[in-house]
Amino acid sequence: MPRCLLVIALLVTLSAVVPVGRLGAQPKKLPPDLEAPTEALSPADERKAFTVPPGFDVQLVASEPEIQKPMQMAFDAKGRMWVTTSYHYPFASTGQPTDKLFVLSDFDPATGKAGKVQVFASDLNIPIGILPLPDCQSCIVSSVGEIRKYTDTDGDGKADKHEVLFRGFGSRDTHGMYNSYTLMPDGWIYSCHGFSNDSTVKGKDGHEVKLNSGHTFRFRPDGSRIEVYSRGQVNPFGMTVDPWFNLYTADCHSKPITQIIPGAYYDSFGKPHDGLGYGPHVTRHDHGSTGLCGLTWYDANQFPNNYLGCMFVGNVVTNRINFDRIQWFGATPVAKELPDFLVSSDRWFRPVDIKLGPDGALYVADFYNKIIGHYEVDLKHPGRDKDRGRIWRIVWKGTDVNAPVPAPKFHRADFTAAKDSELLEDLFHPNITVRFLAGNQLRRRVLEGRGQPSADAIAERLLKEKDRAASVAGWLMFLREADTNPADLMDYRNIVAAGKNSATGLQPDDLTGHMVRALSSRQNWGDEERKILLDVMKSFDSVHQSRACVEAVIFHPHPDLVKPIVQLLKKMPADDTHLRHASRIALRNCLAAPGGWNAIARLNGPAEVAIVAEVAVAIPTREASQFLIESLRDDPSPPFLNAIAEHAGRWGEAAQWQAIASRGTKLIGDGER
Repeated sequence: MPRCLLVIALLVTLSAVVPVGRLGAQPKKLPPDLEAPTEALSPADERKAFTVPPGFDVQLVASEPEIQKPMQMAFDAKGRMWVTTSYHYPFASTGQPTDKLFVLSDFDPATGKAGKVQVFASDLNIPIGILPLPDCQSCIVSSVGEIRKYTDTDGDGKADKHEVLFRGFGSRDTHGMYNSYTLMPDGWIYSCHGFSNDSTVKGKDGHEVKLNSGHTFRFRPDGSRIEVYSRGQVNPFGMTVDPWFNLYTADCHSKPITQIIPGAYYDSFGKPHDGLGYGPHVTRHDHGSTGLCGLTWYDANQFPNNYLGCMFVGNVVTNRINFDRIQWFGATPVAKELPDFLVSSDRWFRPVDIKLGPDGALYVADFYNKIIGHYEVDLKHPGRDKDRGRIWRIVWKGTDVNAPVPAPKFHRADFTAAKDSELLEDLFHPNITVRFLAGNQLRRRVLEGRGQPSADAIAERLLKEKDRAASVAGWLMFLREADTNPADLMDYRNIVAAGKNSATGLQPDDLTGHMVRALSSRQNWGDEERKILLDVMKSFDSVHQSRACVEAVIFHPHPDLVKPIVQLLKKMPADDTHLRHASRIALRNCLAAPGGWNAIARLNGPAEVAIVAEVAVAIPTREASQFLIESLRDDPSPPFLNAIAEHAGRWGEAAQWQAIASRGTKLIGDGER
């Protein structure tokens, strides 16, 4: 583009500023047959309609009339499955709601069949999200407009008490409400907020959040606080976690798999980003559907080893379970599309949720229905089924009939009855669901003041078994942070020292990457915490560790962290898109922090100035505008010159506008006519 035309564009931008961002991806043409052309099958006949890879078997766990239409499910520390169901959907009850929460137990290891099905609560209104708490007496569940906590105080298996933790959630669109509650080692519950709804919600501390359409958010189990975690996506429904404690969501319209970067903005219908661009996705394909949900990461030992590190996602439109293998480019996961894992010839099969069980099998909630479209098919269509619903278990049985695989069974019948030492051993288990059940049980005991794992015992254990060292090191420090007297910072320094000691055979990121995530969970940071982080960033060069460090900076920005983040961005490969985007958010937050712009005096050369300038365009302050104008001395015509002009027009002073105009006049004089 001739420079004179570029400058004219700049001057026009100063007088008529266009909002940052671009239109999100537009809806694709919908596939046919959102209304199944056949009639309903019995559970036995539906099972015959499944096609899975050789060696796998699909087993019926429960079905109507024992349960209603399942929405989402979760396992508790006693191996029971909690399932939200709805008769009211898609219209919220305006009278006394009667939707139910079921608890399934006594599973047959050979057949998967639930021997006991009990109603825990029966006064819910289109409940979706469900999380049984580690005490196994209470659970957190959604009901239109609210997040509630139900408790069984007398031990009869039924809730006799409930309280509202949060209210103010929108329910205009009942197929896109808040869902997928995930309790992480930091003690926060993470959740998706779905399409079209507007929510204004406060915690007990008075902090208020506003959510519109696709978001992720997190909240404390006691209702004390709620926070926005990421913005954008269209209708995220389904959340899972990998061994590095990264969170992923499934989305019907933006992409099947998104790894969530805290503070990121993701593409949605017509919504702008934050000036840094949209967060990257894991997939470049859409699995041929607009109805993707129930994402889960496979990290267990019941399936063959080649299934480790794969993702399963339910496809309710095409009646199948899609399948991707994750390949890593630095800290960036990229999904390689594989042949469908399960295909059903019964068009009523609607896999809305998928969970990895403590036995290593996959559990599938089947919202068995003739109709699946929400807007595409009339909500009052008489074909919408109200009564049928199934839950399936997918197990590996092997292909050699002479060497049958033992029936999968739960690792531990009751984590609440286990000793601390047994739970510590469970942190090394190959099944990530087992590790989370054990870790959350230990955390519960720490919070109640009746347990604290020995740092020396865990350190000794780490040296003996290295395969799960990263996860266990992380859990150790998260548990110590949960104590009323948080971990001594010397614990963190000792882990850093252990990471430097190559004689242990442990890679640095085995210890320090997860340790940094625990350190990040501290509410407040001081000089000592930053010194530990700076030591980690100087001492090692690991992509997963760098990702943990960058996310810690996102939550705890400070001017001292500007220089190391800039240096990280300088050497970062272009294909490590997730680490790059997280680093730019971290840098933005540091520059926007008090005294942040004083750190630019430590920048070294035009390359570092350019890195900061690319981020400064997303900071709506006068100081950022001043820096951008001054950066033109090093590069008078950067590729984002339009953005600099726009920024000066929005946030700069008259003198800065003159500088842009003078720069434009010079470019006209020097450039092509």
